[in-house]
Amino acid sequence: MQARNHTIRWVAAAGLMLALLGSAWLVHAEWTRLRGAFDTQARIIHRLLSQQMVQHEAVLATLALVPPSPDVARPLAGLYPHITGVHLQRPDAVGLQTTSSPPAAHGTAATPPEAGLSAPSWFAGQYSLTLSGTQARVTLDIDLSRWPRPAEWPESTLGMPLAVSLTHGQHTFDLQPTAGPAGNWPLEASKAIASQSQPFTVHTRSALTWGQGCPIKIRW
Repeated sequence: MQARNHTIRWVAAAGLMLALLGSAWLVHAEWTRLRGAFDTQARIIHRLLSQQMVQHEAVLATLALVPPSPDVARPLAGLYPHITGVHLQRPDAVGLQTTSSPPAAHGTAATPPEAGLSAPSWFAGQYSLTLSGTQARVTLDIDLSRWPRPAEWPESTLGMPLAVSLTHGQHTFDLQPTAGPAGNWPLEASKAIASQSQPFTVHTRSALTWGQGCPIKIRW
């Protein structure tokens, strides 16, 4: 009888151990899935923002090759609502502003080294880019709070709340504030945009609740 009881206790302990190991594996697998999903979303966000910065540079490079005219920027209206002003000056006429209008162009040219950034209202996502070209000195006024999100932009959900911010120096602009309940374990990803004219760093954050995950920090 004693041997039988010992066997029963051993089998019960072994079953409990297997159950605990199985549960731990399931939890680990779910954490790994959530971490991978967050990592993918952070990469998509960085890529889309980087592409937009390249477009800004293309607008500058293109307009700098066009002689200043009040009609140059008008056909671009509505394409880029976050580009709130386009200012063109003749290189030999300092202080002469020939046109100022809302939006810009689409292109793929690279930014020359002399392109400059001014961000007196970066906390609101507003900054200006200036480039002196062969035909014009171009300034774009940009307001990222008005930037329409591309279709690929990852949406924040209750299961995976996403907060996105951009830093410039010591200043931060919250492009997408935190949405959803606060979690117990943070997920973070930070990566600089490879742009000489717009050297911002993209920070993507989320948080898992007790029922979702564990403390994870991603660096890539």
